[in-house]
Order: sequence, then C-alpha cells, then structure tokens
Amino acid sequence: MNCPQCQGEMYDNRLTKKNPKAPDYKCKDPNCLDDKGYVTAVWEKKTIPKAASKPKVDSAVWEARDRMNMYQTALNCASTLAAARINKDEDIKSSQVLKVADEFFAKLKEAKKNGDIDAVDDVIEKGEF
Repeated sequence: MNCPQCQGEMYDNRLTKKNPKAPDYKCKDPNCLDDKGYVTAVWEKKTIPKAASKPKVDSAVWEARDRMNMYQTALNCASTLAAARINKDEDIKSSQVLKVADEFFAKLKEAKKNGDIDAVDDVIEKGEF
C-alpha cells in the first residue's frame, strides 16, 4: 500500500500489531506527518478477525438434530429390513420402507421421551416396532 500523503511505501502492521486500535499501515518516512503531527497512518475498515467464538446453539436446534439422527436410524433399519425381505423374494415398495421407518421413528421417539434408554437400544438392535 502506498502512503496517501507522500505516495511512499508503508509498513504493514496488520499481523504484528498488539493493540487492535493501532494503525494497520504506517508510512516508512518518519518526516511524513498528518495534520495532527503524527507519522501518517491508515486503518482498514475491516481488520483481520479474531478467533471465532463457538456459536451458541439453542435447544431447538439440538432437538432437531437429534430428531434427524433418530429418523436416519429408523430409515436405515427399515431399509435393512426391506433388504432382508427382498432376499425372501417378497416385493417391497418404497412406500412400505417409509411406512416402516415412520413406525420405527415413532417407537424411538416414544422411548426417548420416556427416558427409557434400554428401550431405545432394543428398538435399534432388535428392530422391534
């Protein structure tokens, strides 16, 4: 970047400055002074961002993620069941797989709502629905 006052070179202090209020650029010519008598300096409108803090996630988002994971588990189990039935030469339609997944999800949701972790495990492991 060139100095806006003398068009000379400027020091780039963006990565080394210790105070966020310090200028991002400073003229290399110590005789190049601004109207207040300081060496000419420039601040960018946007500085290098600080380390991002962890985003806050509300309980509704966690609940939605949990529900999505439960439904994915239900859909996987229903697909496995459908694949087993197909091996038995039964004709399985996608609507049947989705119906089984919905029933399976309802069972998982009920077990989780009741806080019955063993029931959740049973639903997943045994495919009971």
